[in-house]
Amino acid sequence: MKYLFLLMMVLPFHVDAEDWINVSDMSKLHWQMAPDGRVYFRNIDQFNPEALACCYSYYIDTTTEAGKSAWSVILAKMATSGYLVLGVANIKQPGPITHLGNW
Repeated sequence: MKYLFLLMMVLPFHVDAEDWINVSDMSKLHWQMAPDGRVYFRNIDQFNPEALACCYSYYIDTTTEAGKSAWSVILAKMATSGYLVLGVANIKQPGPITHLGNW
């Protein structure tokens, strides 16, 4: 037992804090902009069946610098029907899209 405790102290722990949504064609992603500057994505569950269905679960806030950057990347990918990976903290709970990428 003592060795197990020591082993646990030495080994690095990796916790994946993001859930990922692979959107193969961003032009198929439906969205709605609200008066408060949030852009809500309406059909994320079509790209990841674990995602919450429909309308107001995942969003970006375009009133922030990060949100403006994310929105510009998303619009460019939509215009070119490009691939993009979206990250959310917990796919089973409503919240912001926190990461973008194309790996």
